[in-house]
Amino acid sequence: MFAYKIKRPVRYPFVDLSSAERRRFFCEEELRLNRRFAPELYVDTCDITEAGGKVRMGGHGRVIERCVKMRQFDGANELDRLLAFDCIEFEPAFRWIDVAEEVALLVADLRARGRRHEAHAFLAGYLAESGDFGLLEVLDLYVAHRA
Repeated sequence: MFAYKIKRPVRYPFVDLSSAERRRFFCEEELRLNRRFAPELYVDTCDITEAGGKVRMGGHGRVIERCVKMRQFDGANELDRLLAFDCIEFEPAFRWIDVAEEVALLVADLRARGRRHEAHAFLAGYLAESGDFGLLEVLDLYVAHRA
């Protein structure tokens, strides 16, 4: 069974999805980036088409929208998938500016799910690998913001 992610036609200061071309581009980028960490989930991109008054995923006819095709997984296993970070559609330059906030997001999410041990293990592992102990100066603020 599959799930399909559709990008809304919006424009924010940090991302422009207002045109079909931009939404197509970001669907392809999401697939490319997320396949690195979760290749079993991210299947492909596909067109949503209309023909004869019927709308189909991956069919023939007039293309209405582009989407990301993903394998659906049991919600009970959702925590197992948290480490497969979702590379959301920011402008490319934004992907590198604030790792501390991304770390805080996962720590806050794990804590909110009652997984304090996993939150601590993730943070300890990240700090050991990266040596980025400076993020501890802002981590509590970012965690509180995400809570």
